Amino acid sequence: MADVLTGIMEILERFRNMETIPSVMIGIFGILMIFGIMNCVLGYRLLRFWVMLFGFVGGALAGLFVARSMGIEDNMIYLAAMLGGGIALGVIAFLVYRFGIFVLGAGIGMTLSVYILHPTTSAIFFLCILIGVAIGVLGVRFAREVIIVGTSLLGGILAGYSLTKIGGLAEFPYALALSAGFAVLGLIIQFATNHRDEDEDEEDSAYEDHGRYAEERKSKYEYNRADDFDEESYEDEEISNNNKKKRGKF
Repeated sequence: MADVLTGIMEILERFRNMETIPSVMIGIFGILMIFGIMNCVLGYRLLRFWVMLFGFVGGALAGLFVARSMGIEDNMIYLAAMLGGGIALGVIAFLVYRFGIFVLGAGIGMTLSVYILHPTTSAIFFLCILIGVAIGVLGVRFAREVIIVGTSLLGGILAGYSLTKIGGLAEFPYALALSAGFAVLGLIIQFATNHRDEDEDEEDSAYEDHGRYAEERKSKYEYNRADDFDEESYEDEEISNNNKKKRGKF
């Protein structure tokens, strides 16, 4: 897996070190900038989309790792393993809310740690995995806060870096300043527009509401049965039934 990551990092370094970029790359960086701004401002609102996207990317990397571990060298099998793993994990992350939050948090944590640490060895890469897992666990516990902060930081870096490349500016200090500006703006907007009572813990709250509703119905039903019970009416009904049985015999 380390060699796969090294190859990805080499490609990213080429982009980082390009002084002039062709018009096609300007269009690509423009799309990435828009994507980053959306992530800054609408990261929490587009929760399901990011969950599915990070699930697909994580599953694709896992499929590639498994295929390489088996000693396979066919590129078509690599592609099939990546597509299969990506689709499977993306669907699971989309359907299972808690697991999806963990995958999203872990994906954001790993992406940010890879961008900051630039791992070239297995040890540093393992550290990035640990950071991702830790943020994924925090995301399950503090979904709103972790997702807002993570998407704002990730979107800010993506938007700031892309704008720097489009404008032909030096990466330092312009990329750092622009990334920080976009990230802070995203944090302010997202925390202002996504209040705690709007947490999208949809499935958990649905299950809790359903269970609570069922218990209330059951308690109310049992109470009504006990309240409507009349001992005298019950005895009269028993006597009447016994008389009908005797008449039937004769």
